[in-house]
Amino acid sequence: MNPQSEKILKDMENILHVWQNNSQGAMPPMTEKMAQLLVVLAEEQERSAKTLQRQTRWLIGLTWAIVGLTVGLLFFTIVLYKDTHTLIQREKLTYDGPSK
Repeated sequence: MNPQSEKILKDMENILHVWQNNSQGAMPPMTEKMAQLLVVLAEEQERSAKTLQRQTRWLIGLTWAIVGLTVGLLFFTIVLYKDTHTLIQREKLTYDGPSK
């Protein structure tokens, strides 16, 4: 947790202990501390969201790289299959040719 938010929470605890018998008197300072805490949490969330967005972009880039690699390997496999098939057919013709 953010040290600033921990400090605000401790301040809120202190306010509760001081104003334990008079909850109405504790409301304005508690409301102020709650607003400060919400601001700190929103800033922390914004930093986390930016980091997550950067990591998501990185993963999308890696995914497209994998797609490109897969397409390249598929193309290479098809070319090798056709070459092998042609070689086998040629060997069949040369093997079967003289025996007829």
